[in-house]
Amino acid sequence: MKFGMDFKNLYLDQGAKAAGLLYFNFSLPEFASTADSSLFVNSERREAKSSYRFLSLYAQDTWKLGRRLTATYGMRWELAPPPAGRDGTTLAAWTNTINLSEIGLAPAGMALWKTRYDNFAPRLGVAYLLTSRGDLVLRAGWGMFYDTGSGTSADLGQLFPNTATFESFNQPVPVSNVSSIAPVFSTMPPYPSFAKGFSSGLKSPVSLQWNLALEKTFGEKQSLSATYVGQAGSNLLRLEELSQPNPNFSGIFYLTDNRDYSNYNALQIQYRRALSEGLQVLAHFTWAHSIDTSSGDALPVIPAELYSVNANRGSSDFDVRESFSAAAIWNVPAFAKRTALRSLARDWSLNSVVQARTAFPIDVVTNSVPLDGTSVATRPDLVPGVPVWIHGSKYPGGRAMNPAAFALPATLGQGDLGRNAFRGFGFAQVDFSLARRIMVGGHVNLQARVDSFNLLNHPNFANPDNDIDDGPLFFGLSSQMLNQSLGGLNPVYQIGGPRSLQISLKLLF
Repeated sequence: MKFGMDFKNLYLDQGAKAAGLLYFNFSLPEFASTADSSLFVNSERREAKSSYRFLSLYAQDTWKLGRRLTATYGMRWELAPPPAGRDGTTLAAWTNTINLSEIGLAPAGMALWKTRYDNFAPRLGVAYLLTSRGDLVLRAGWGMFYDTGSGTSADLGQLFPNTATFESFNQPVPVSNVSSIAPVFSTMPPYPSFAKGFSSGLKSPVSLQWNLALEKTFGEKQSLSATYVGQAGSNLLRLEELSQPNPNFSGIFYLTDNRDYSNYNALQIQYRRALSEGLQVLAHFTWAHSIDTSSGDALPVIPAELYSVNANRGSSDFDVRESFSAAAIWNVPAFAKRTALRSLARDWSLNSVVQARTAFPIDVVTNSVPLDGTSVATRPDLVPGVPVWIHGSKYPGGRAMNPAAFALPATLGQGDLGRNAFRGFGFAQVDFSLARRIMVGGHVNLQARVDSFNLLNHPNFANPDNDIDDGPLFFGLSSQMLNQSLGGLNPVYQIGGPRSLQISLKLLF
């Protein structure tokens, strides 16, 4: 038996920000011809301190039920109360969050949401040797996993009621008396725009995961496995953007609730060969489908019926139906027999990485549906009988989306086109390296290496533009290569770029 505990007490301190004066003019001629600002904003933030506490307890046992069958099982209990203010800091809690017309500010000191004490997470795993030699193994596992649910609360200290803003139109500049336009900290309605809250009945997001795997070994160095993997997520956090839900609000209110859900199913096949006779190989293929109701942190809901949860169910933004990757290293044997040639032919190695996948989804949208003065991103209607794709060498990647296949919704609301209904461009790339190790003396080696990324110079395009409001010159066309669109790293170091060569010399000691 094993027992364990994990306790965390995290402090988050956010410093004060002095009043900052911002003047907005929306054109250069307007700025040059007037002594007034089109919009004037004065914003100030006071110091905010909060704390996050988490407690986890677990018990686990491994039971060998026989010579061939082993079971591992356990239970984990998660306690994740909502964050709380420290040293006089107030974090805004809200009441009646289910009924938008009655949402209001809770009394100071009330918890952001109710603490739950029933987050029990059982897990079970079994392994069974199908043969007496142990070269064929069946494995299965099932488990429940909770998230803390507090990740999106980290910015509460920088928002209402710890931030105050004064806004004015046509404000004479420069301001001679700053105190006359100083922001006022207040908890009285109307509450400022961009206030943020959590559902009072917020639950911890939970994920059920299960798998079934069959693995066959070949000798001591090779193995082949086939695994079915499943996952179902529920009570997932959903950040909804509500436009003035009732007269107590002056603008947008962000509400986090638990209405999102997801599921994932996959077949994973893997081949492994440990280093033997100078050759090492790892190859992996996945056939999968990821489905959810929202892949991002925020989804505008103005009004809610435009973005009902079930109507938004579709392939995840990151869904890849098929993917393949393989890596191999071959230490080339020294074929030459003569001593002089043998010294030149030894210590060479070849390395290669192959990657390929099908395309990411495309979610076609339009922002041309005005609602209460707000531009709302909705999906359009699909025009019957009109091809979605048009083909030709003049289009990047050989194809483009047809603007004539889409139309603005016939009535105010969401169009009949489903979320992530189409697929863009796939990806394929072969990398190759040639290296040689040169013995300098003692424990000192010199490695000379030449790496080729995208050896075949295969063009990989980013997904086409998905906003029909961008017009026929941009909509439906890929405007960049894949490496330019992924973000995170410099495009030079991303996959999906043009062929590039790298020469390096490394001293190992």
